[in-house]
Amino acid sequence: MKKVRIIAAGLLVAGACGTLAAQTGIEKAETEQAAIESESAESSELGKTTDSAGLTAEQAEQAELDKKYVEEHIVEIRSGTFSTTVEALPECLEVINKGANISVAITDKNPDIAALSRSLDGYNTTLDLSACTGLKEIPEKAFYLKGNIKAVTLPASVEKIGAKSFSRTSLETVEIPSGTKEIGDFAFAGTKIREAKIPAGVSSYGVGAFAENKSLQSITADESSSILKSDDGVLFTRDGLTLVAYPAGKQGGSYEIPATVVSIGTEAFAYNESLKSVTLPPALLRICGYAFKGCSSLGGIELPATVVSIGQDAFDGTAIKSIAIPKATIALGKNPFNGCESLSEISVEEGNLAYKSEGGVLYSLAGTLVRFPSAKADGEFTVPDDTSEIEPYAFEGASSLKSVTLSEKTRIIDKYAFKNCSALKALNSSESLVKIGRQAFYGCPVENLPDFYVGTVDSYVPTTDAK
Repeated sequence: MKKVRIIAAGLLVAGACGTLAAQTGIEKAETEQAAIESESAESSELGKTTDSAGLTAEQAEQAELDKKYVEEHIVEIRSGTFSTTVEALPECLEVINKGANISVAITDKNPDIAALSRSLDGYNTTLDLSACTGLKEIPEKAFYLKGNIKAVTLPASVEKIGAKSFSRTSLETVEIPSGTKEIGDFAFAGTKIREAKIPAGVSSYGVGAFAENKSLQSITADESSSILKSDDGVLFTRDGLTLVAYPAGKQGGSYEIPATVVSIGTEAFAYNESLKSVTLPPALLRICGYAFKGCSSLGGIELPATVVSIGQDAFDGTAIKSIAIPKATIALGKNPFNGCESLSEISVEEGNLAYKSEGGVLYSLAGTLVRFPSAKADGEFTVPDDTSEIEPYAFEGASSLKSVTLSEKTRIIDKYAFKNCSALKALNSSESLVKIGRQAFYGCPVENLPDFYVGTVDSYVPTTDAK
């Protein structure tokens, strides 16, 4: 059976039927005053007799029950706190006010983490697992989305911290045990941790382990680590070839990536809102997915001539106004410039074997329209004759666009292609058009949809994929 110590911030009051109620400060005073007034009213109104302590017979009986409960369950009294050890997480926690601050120390050597996680829903929890000496792994998503988890102490026995195990919690601090060998993908993503230290024994470090954490100011790898190193709070692979993570909460308007770096990792800079400019290294080959996502102050970036690939949503939500794609760039992930509300021009170096640009619009040489810049001021646009497909999100957020004329060869409009083009009212299509993807015109006031589609512009249920 689990041995659990429950410590409430304030006072845990043992009551009837083993119930507990958290009371602090004014709430405690108000409760006591209300109880006094209630007792006075009941005594006066009902004429009940009282004992020498001023209690009615009913109250005296209840007091005996309370005393018995305390004697059976309360093992220690501290300043302003009752501390209790019970066989399992007590059902009486259900009556503690949601949002109450509690501390839970688990003494079972190998507890059921999933059951424990469910038990703590709704309580601002400081969790101590240090006595769980048989616990070797924190399971995947163990405390995922548990925003009430404020702090945790892990046992020295932990060797693996699973993917997303503490993601989207409210953790402010964490000490990763020295025996930890593996930290899973996004294990601590979206928390409030201010500083992270990676032990020397970690041999596997997951993607975005501390990503999307706007409180994080520094990530430090142990000097003896065989796979990682850090410099001024920025994390790199040991060989210096990959920039793994630039903390989202790190302050500073500019940053120059070291010349040794050839790859920028997934979500490496994501959600850092301080950076206005980043200087990329001259030999950079790859920018991974979401690398600069949510860097809302990043107003411009110059891609080195060596860049071969740019991952999905790499610059999503940045403030870049224009971007020049080098000749060497032959692989673009899905929507690398999605959400760039200030972007008005995309150019491609002549000689590129995969992409081209015309009038600031990005196309693939395979005949698809990849991206129409969101801030491009054109009110009317005609799709070029050699364009057979409009890719997902291609026009998303183009708020100036009022009319689009498709070419005779345009057969497919992919999902969300014109999403949130708030001024778009006219779509001039041809008989070549055979497919419109899901919610392709979501958020658009377009009036003349093809007749092979039914429903509203926000739903689009196809009656057929071809005429």
